[in-house]
Amino acid sequence: MRRPDGSSAAGAEVRLAGVSAWSAIADGGGRVQFAAATVDAARRHSDPPLVVATLRGFGERGRYLAEGVARIELTLDDPWSACIAVVSASGAPVDEVDLRWHSATSQGPWVGVERSRLGPGQFLLENLEAERGILMVEAPGRQAAVVELVAARVADSRALPVDRIVLGSGGPVTVEVVDDLGQPLAGAQLTQTIHTPSEAAGALSAHLEYITDEAGRAQVEAVPASNGSGGSLIAVRCEGHREAIVIVDRSQFDAGRIVVELERAARLRVRVVDAEGRGVSGFAVLSEFNDHDSRARRAGVIFGDLVGVDDGGYGVFERAPARQRLELRVLSSGHVGLDEPDLWSREIRRLEPGREREEIVVLEDRLRVDVDLRGGDGRPIAGVVTLTPAWAVDRRQASRERQSVRVEAGRSACLCVRTGSYVVRIAPHNWIDGVEQAVEIESDTRSLELVVESLEEVAGRLVDALGQPLAGERIGLSVKHRLPVFAATDEIGRFRFRGVLTAPSALVFEGPGGAQLSTALDGAIGELGDVVWPR
Repeated sequence: MRRPDGSSAAGAEVRLAGVSAWSAIADGGGRVQFAAATVDAARRHSDPPLVVATLRGFGERGRYLAEGVARIELTLDDPWSACIAVVSASGAPVDEVDLRWHSATSQGPWVGVERSRLGPGQFLLENLEAERGILMVEAPGRQAAVVELVAARVADSRALPVDRIVLGSGGPVTVEVVDDLGQPLAGAQLTQTIHTPSEAAGALSAHLEYITDEAGRAQVEAVPASNGSGGSLIAVRCEGHREAIVIVDRSQFDAGRIVVELERAARLRVRVVDAEGRGVSGFAVLSEFNDHDSRARRAGVIFGDLVGVDDGGYGVFERAPARQRLELRVLSSGHVGLDEPDLWSREIRRLEPGREREEIVVLEDRLRVDVDLRGGDGRPIAGVVTLTPAWAVDRRQASRERQSVRVEAGRSACLCVRTGSYVVRIAPHNWIDGVEQAVEIESDTRSLELVVESLEEVAGRLVDALGQPLAGERIGLSVKHRLPVFAATDEIGRFRFRGVLTAPSALVFEGPGGAQLSTALDGAIGELGDVVWPR
């Protein structure tokens, strides 16, 4: 990373896929390095992943990461500015205000704002790192507001539009956290999510964190949006208790006190094995047992707590509900909700608060099969593998027995299936089309190694109106009426879409405000040459 003047951006933060868990701070030379496994994880979260660099006092810079690119260079932009006019509910200017800012792309904490006073209640905000974000304004007398702010880059601050912010009733609200016996809970964690409306591209949100004191109390900011249509949501967590989520409306803010009750929880360990006792990975769901859940489940809705079951067949519900009828369900590792049934479901004995128990689930008529995926050149590839039974008597039975699993390159994935003939559909990662094969699962089948021969490609170079290559841009390929598959351009503007069997209809670009622009392809496959970005 470099600053606008070309010097190294030491101390800049770089995030992969916009997630703070995959972030690093630049060294003295402005460099950061991410392990290949971290990049792979980011691609699973968002593909292509957006790499975003930020540094206090400078505008952020982002670039999409194309496959195969091992090094990128980012030059931070000049910072953004905004002008605000703060008034009370009666319209009087307010000069004594506290300002906090949270950019639209940030995963970090709220930050203070550099400001200078322009006049009664008017302020120039400078060195904002992003064009769009949330501004929290607080003033004496329990006045507050949260607004979405759109900044600008202008040479003369007098040319900035003025955002008028009307303060409403605010100030701290006391949240008291107790258990289901009425005892206060010290050390409970409160996460307040603040939303503010956006007409253009969806509501922005940001978080504030709190911890309860020995009396189980915390002082929470009452910050309704200034136009009255925003609000707050508070998630409350405490060791050994169920999580609670409270939607806070204006009347609760005005009352000045909110009481949240957390149910005492149990701990449930789950072990899932196949007919031969081998561990099976997937998901386990624990929910209250009633007919409503059963009907919703048939419609593809998952109610209750969901945990992952690892390759050894182990999963743990750390905060399981207690003292109520419960149903335990086991889902395949590639469960997609609408089409796939449970592998196993049953009502279990009630749990006791503060106690631990283990449930062993035996999938008596199923065998674990490990799936590997390779290209025609023998190299491991990633993709989704779906098995549909050829022995099914009708479409309904085929749907009940269909299973999918996501295979990572070089790593086996687990399915737990019955013996018989299957039609396997393979959708390699970032391919436009998939392929089908026939396989037989027998009683001694332990693994499937599936090989996929390459299909056609669509490739080209993305350039601007002057013919200059555009690196790190997101571009999509659309086929018929399907949703586009996206890729990123590399350092010389090249893009590539693999696995094309159906004639593509258009290239898709993302324009200002999220609007989609497109260039018709009329079925063209192969090398497209230079493609001009349709700005």
